[in-house]
Amino acid sequence: MDALVTGQAHRSGSTPRDNLLTRAVRILEAFDAGHPSLPVAAIARRAEIPVPTTYRLVGELVDLGLLERGADRRVRVGVRMWELASRSSAAVSLRDVAIPFMDDLHAAVRQHTQLAVLEGTEVLYLERKSARGAEVVNITRTASRLPWHSCSSGLVMVAHAPVATQEKLLAGHLEPLTRLSETDPAELRRHLAETRYRGYAVVHGWVHEEAAGVAVPVRGPGDQVVAALSVIIANEEGRVAPMVPALLTTARGIGRALGAGAVATPSPGADGPARPRAPAGRRGGRVRLRRPCDRGRPTGSPRSPRPRPARRRPPSWRGGSARRRGRAARRSASRTGW
Repeated sequence: MDALVTGQAHRSGSTPRDNLLTRAVRILEAFDAGHPSLPVAAIARRAEIPVPTTYRLVGELVDLGLLERGADRRVRVGVRMWELASRSSAAVSLRDVAIPFMDDLHAAVRQHTQLAVLEGTEVLYLERKSARGAEVVNITRTASRLPWHSCSSGLVMVAHAPVATQEKLLAGHLEPLTRLSETDPAELRRHLAETRYRGYAVVHGWVHEEAAGVAVPVRGPGDQVVAALSVIIANEEGRVAPMVPALLTTARGIGRALGAGAVATPSPGADGPARPRAPAGRRGGRVRLRRPCDRGRPTGSPRSPRPRPARRRPPSWRGGSARRRGRAARRSASRTGW
């Protein structure tokens, strides 16, 4: 994750070498959700590259299929770029695994549902499910970014990052998006600790004053946090608690599909697989069942003697000896004439 933090400088245009490849990347970065197509002059202005150089580089990128030029002479990202990015990207694989689970979550909560990863000091949204008729507006889009400190997805991922990464991010520039956004490093550090303790992050009005975000971590192989799953709800009291169980269940499902919690089995030795140990209580190949009288006695301790139940005399023995009972029976028979 430290490499992601240090690699953020390449997106801001401040690179040690402004070579040809760097300029081409800056041209591609000029496009975003708000500017899907641009004239060449606007690309040059946004990429901070001279116009003649921009015309030449854009022409080469169009010939390679990475950019497309429409009939209106405006330029947009080409299909070839999408094809190359979708071939072996780890983000695309994560998105493909998560989409079926996100569909179920979206149908259950009926709110905006998002999947994001941490890249440098920003949160990159890989997928977004929009809810028709949702009560709150969601400003994020697929492939859009937000500062890590302004959204619940960023908090929950940074909360599970190494301490050195947390301190490096807290020492950076923290700009608020709304008047409710938190930018104090001490308060953000407290939010991170609280997020680690309860297992999910909540922000109220940090991105939009009328919206609240709830996010949970998504774990991959080795139980490492690889993404964040979040929903956007109305910024009202009592709206967070119903979302947390559904989010946690969905995140666990995605994690299992990614291989989270998998324990490596030891490889068999030269003599073949190890023979399983006999369970407690096995003697001579037979399993000795524990009796009720053995309860509370640890396995392997001396057996207690089996208790014998008290012998209960039959009802006919009560009331004296058999001789007296016989005389009483004969007197009764003589009186009745039997």
